[in-house]
Amino acid sequence: RGARVRHLVATIAALVCLCGCSGGTHGPSGRSSDPHDPPNATPLQNVRTGNREAARIGRAVRLGRAGEAEGLTIRALRPHISQTRLRPRTADPVNGYYVTFPLEFVDVGSQNLTVTPSEFRVEPGNLSVMSGVGPESGAESQLVSTVLSTGQSFRADLTLDVPRRHGELIFNGGRGFRASWRF
Repeated sequence: RGARVRHLVATIAALVCLCGCSGGTHGPSGRSSDPHDPPNATPLQNVRTGNREAARIGRAVRLGRAGEAEGLTIRALRPHISQTRLRPRTADPVNGYYVTFPLEFVDVGSQNLTVTPSEFRVEPGNLSVMSGVGPESGAESQLVSTVLSTGQSFRADLTLDVPRRHGELIFNGGRGFRASWRF
């Protein structure tokens, strides 16, 4: 009787493994099992479309080729989303939601680079930081025009006033650098 129970347990374990294990990086739910990916991140692979990188929220995107004078790595982290003002005595969003992205930047080239809030927008709607009342959101800190020296890194928040909870954050740098993250 004990041998039959062990055989039954082994058979069930084998079936569970065959049915539930995909052998890839995504579990049965289709979500990434990468511990660096935040929950609810869009399960996209990093892909190159023309000269624009599409990435999962939370993934770093390197812009520029190794050995080039200009190079930048940007990571857009999971945004904070609010339908109300972020501090007392500030404006509510006029488009529907404040979406605040924590952004991380690293200058990986051999020349100084400037990063500005105007290089970012959100789709759908082609919304910039000046669309709606993002600057009056009351967010504690905001990305301002910043010069990065070689090897320097910094982190800043970017708040936009947008009509939807989900979309695509797009970086369109003046150096021909383009990247996007779905949220």
